[in-house]
Parts: sequence; C-alpha cells; structure tokens
Amino acid sequence: SRDVEWLAHIDVDEFLSPGKDIIAVLDDLPQNALAARMRPMEALAGDDRHYRAFIPGGPKRDVIVDELYPQFGLYLRGGCLSHVAGKIFVRTGLPEADFRIHNAYLRKDYTIPATEIPEIALCHNHVLNWHDWRERFAARHSVGAYRAGLPASRKLDTKGETLHQLLARLQTDQGEQGLRAFYEEVCGSAALRARLDAHGLLRHIDLKLEQKRFQYFPEHAEILD
Repeated sequence: SRDVEWLAHIDVDEFLSPGKDIIAVLDDLPQNALAARMRPMEALAGDDRHYRAFIPGGPKRDVIVDELYPQFGLYLRGGCLSHVAGKIFVRTGLPEADFRIHNAYLRKDYTIPATEIPEIALCHNHVLNWHDWRERFAARHSVGAYRAGLPASRKLDTKGETLHQLLARLQTDQGEQGLRAFYEEVCGSAALRARLDAHGLLRHIDLKLEQKRFQYFPEHAEILD
C-alpha cells in the first residue's frame, strides 16, 4: 500500500494558495489523470504580499506582456521573470516514473500529461526586495533562472537575444543602473502594480507564514525571534 496518493515538487520559496480544498481538487480529477499542474504567481517586491497573476497562453498574452513591461517584456516568457511552467502533482505508484522539477516522465522519455488545476496557485517568492534580488543575481545568472542556454522568449522580436544575454549586456553597458532599471520595471515599481491592476492581474495574498510556523512547528518558534 502507498502512504500518499499524490506527490508534489515545490521549492523553499514556493507556497500553495488554493481557492478550494486541495484534497477536493485532486479527488475531482479523473482516474486517468496522472499529473496535475499548478501555474505560478510571482511575488512583487515589497512587504505587502502582492503577486502578479499567471497570464494564460494565447494570442493576447504577448500584447498584455508588452503593455505590462514596455522595455523588457520581450524577454519575459509569459510575463514571468522565473519559470512559467509551474509545478505538478503526480500520482504515486507509477512504474518507472522519473519525477523532475517541472515535469514527470515514464520510461525516461514519455512526458506525463498534466491536467491544469487553476484552483491552486503556486505563489513563487522569487523576489523580496532589491537587495535580495541583487544578492541572488550572480547565481541565478550563472546556473539559475537566468542562465545561459535557456531559449529566447520571442526570438524574432529580440533577434535571438536571451534574458541571460540581455542582463549581461545591461550589466556591462550600464552597471548597477541598468540592472536596477530592469528590476524596477519587472518587479519593483508602483507603476507596474498599477498596470497589473488595470489588467486584472494584481493579487494580494497573505500566506500567514509566521502563523503557520507557530502552528505546525511550535518547538522551533525561537527561529522567528
């Protein structure tokens, strides 16, 4: 027998925000649904718990992204600074399953189709503030979300220039001022929040993380002091 029916892969800076009971969402899936995908909402800089909602794919996505990010939207896949794929739940007990970060495979080469579950959002706290983003920039640019080798979001519009190359160019040509301009447009400015709000894409989500730490890990409450 299995201890659990589903497993999910989420990182330390990712949190689930369900609009419906998670067990109920998974129970409602058909038996032939072997995986379920949660799409990301990325945190905006600041302490007021605002997120940009996921922009669904389709012909209007690029138009919306360009309106949200007039200078750098061309380089952002789906308007996200980090991953747009989100994370998945996978049924347990599958033979020869290979569970990766954003997908799962059977027999190493067959990608398990994932049913979309919009009832559960993945709150990705990729950005906290300028200092946090700047401290993590080198690692992310080298081996993380902005690394070389990731494809350009819109090759024709950027002439093949990737996000990695853009950020390298900004740092070389403009230094801290260039990186700061990118940060402000993509996740730090009040103007961005106004644009997101105008498109119905601004979310306020209080995850109550400190309260939940006390609730589930009371023996470690001192780490919050």
